[in-house]
Amino acid sequence: MQHRQRDGVWTQYDSRLIRGLVCMIVLTLILLSCAPASGGNTTPGTTSLTVYVGAAPAGSAGIVYALRGDTGVPRWHARTDATFLTLALANGVVYTAGSRFTSSTGSGSLSALRASDGSLLWQVSVDSPGLSTPLVASGVLYVASILDGMVYALHPRDGSPLWRAHTSNGHAGVSSPLVVNGVLYVVGEADGTLYALHTRDGSPLWHFHTGYPSVSSPQVVNGSLYVVGSDPTVPSSSIYVLRAGDGSLLWRQRMSRAALSSPLVVDDLVYVTVSDGRVEALRSRDGSVLWRTRTRSAGLSDPFVENGSSIVQRCLLGAWMR
Repeated sequence: MQHRQRDGVWTQYDSRLIRGLVCMIVLTLILLSCAPASGGNTTPGTTSLTVYVGAAPAGSAGIVYALRGDTGVPRWHARTDATFLTLALANGVVYTAGSRFTSSTGSGSLSALRASDGSLLWQVSVDSPGLSTPLVASGVLYVASILDGMVYALHPRDGSPLWRAHTSNGHAGVSSPLVVNGVLYVVGEADGTLYALHTRDGSPLWHFHTGYPSVSSPQVVNGSLYVVGSDPTVPSSSIYVLRAGDGSLLWRQRMSRAALSSPLVVDDLVYVTVSDGRVEALRSRDGSVLWRTRTRSAGLSDPFVENGSSIVQRCLLGAWMR
């Protein structure tokens, strides 16, 4: 395909989706392996749990599966007209985003399925392929293109368009949409830039260039935006904290190794994992290091923190549980 090697974006997109599909397959196998034999007991509280996963069989369009949480037995499955599916669940609806490719061009496809039975509510097309995981926030469905940097806002009831906006002049894709206080944040897939858009019309509010080729998913806490910029080819990264309203830099903490995770902010601390096996805790007011702990593994996951009865953690790409 003509787009496959452009600026390395399609290769990066391929890698992300392959990792996501592997996670989906592993999750499904775990659920099936835990299924009780006929007449066996189920785990209390899991009978009503439903696990939703998207699959992309070779050479065909994607399929969405809804599996019983206690046995892994399918409740329903629904075919879509797109590949490379990502999913979001909101208000009893499973939203899917995917791509359709021909020999030289591509487009995006969005659909809405009733979560209870998989029936199709609506399906629409957009010009951009390589769509990120959808986000439903404040009555609007948002999706971004990992390939061309377009951002789309649609009505979740019927898929009708509200607005579309360019970022990075179409030279780099964006992903990880986040909405806080009327602002939509997306991160550049190849240009290391964080973009802030008005949710009412997609007009630009501000942008911040980190100087790194890779930017993590952002987190906004108490009016401050936390993000990690890193370069996987060299051992360096930085945590940036910006004023969420205008993008001005509050502080930056450089690290001698590449960060592996998005920053996790809990109370007044910022947690991050690093490529040499370290877990670090920084003070959110100024980025000073509170502690560092080295583990025996260089392959660390995103951190999660148990805070009283609250557990903060991240979801698998393309898999949502209700």
